[in-house]
Amino acid sequence: MIYLSQNIKYLRDVKKISQEVLAEIIGVNRTQIASYENGVWPKAEVLLAIGSYFKVTIDDLLRKQLVNSDLIYNDDSEPVPNRSKKIERIERLEKQVDDLIEMNKNLTETNKMLAKGREVEYQR
Repeated sequence: MIYLSQNIKYLRDVKKISQEVLAEIIGVNRTQIASYENGVWPKAEVLLAIGSYFKVTIDDLLRKQLVNSDLIYNDDSEPVPNRSKKIERIERLEKQVDDLIEMNKNLTETNKMLAKGREVEYQR
């Protein structure tokens, strides 16, 4: 799947720049940026300029859904780890660890009860 149009808009939003500003930077007009964000394919040199400005590979610009990626782009458009996604993963892992600890406690209690049952049988 191609994500070019949504990625251009996403990167513009992250950078907090308008279509007009991006158009001026890469040497096209605002309506062309709007058309790219609505599915029209830019020329190769425009695609290269967009990738260069946002510091993303053309491959990522086209094929990676950046809005859901593990990277976000800071004010300097430098890729940085998406902290909220990492936090979500950490929270999921913490929950899994808590579940495993609880399971271990339950197994320990079950083993204690079984051991006591065996002691009672041996005492008879």
